[in-house]
Amino acid sequence: MRSRLYLNLAILALSLFLPHVALGYPPCVVDMTLDDETYNAIAEQRFEDAAKLLQKPAADGNVEAQYLLANRYLHGSGVAKDTDRAIDLYTQAAKGGCVTAQSDLGLYYADQGRYEAAFPFLLAAAESGMRGWSTHLLGLMYEKGLGAPRDPQKGECWRQKATELPRAQPEHC
Repeated sequence: MRSRLYLNLAILALSLFLPHVALGYPPCVVDMTLDDETYNAIAEQRFEDAAKLLQKPAADGNVEAQYLLANRYLHGSGVAKDTDRAIDLYTQAAKGGCVTAQSDLGLYYADQGRYEAAFPFLLAAAESGMRGWSTHLLGLMYEKGLGAPRDPQKGECWRQKATELPRAQPEHC
């Protein structure tokens, strides 16, 4: 019981540091697959314009647009807040290989106490080189057997990797 409380408090505290403030996480936030008009709208905080400009590329399967539009829906920036739509877009982006979407979606599910749903997304992000909070949480999940097979050695490995610089090449514990 105490372990679960610790884990939930850690998730809450760590989620306050999102969006990522890392040294250079892997794709998709900086893939530069969108046009200048879209990036300018985001940079200038013209959220309604950005949301409109992201709709078509997101519908066409652009994972960067899906991720950025998911953020708009999750926070109600430029669109009406719609958590279900945000999760749908995060899931599309995550399944399309967007590592930051994998990490964010895993953290979201873990924050909801849905560790089994969080696990595959956190693992995919960690194996793709993501470091920081999501990889640390993956390690805790392995150590405690929350949504993952209990494996303290693998948990320690991932928690150690969480403190390393992001990697571009796949890694496993």
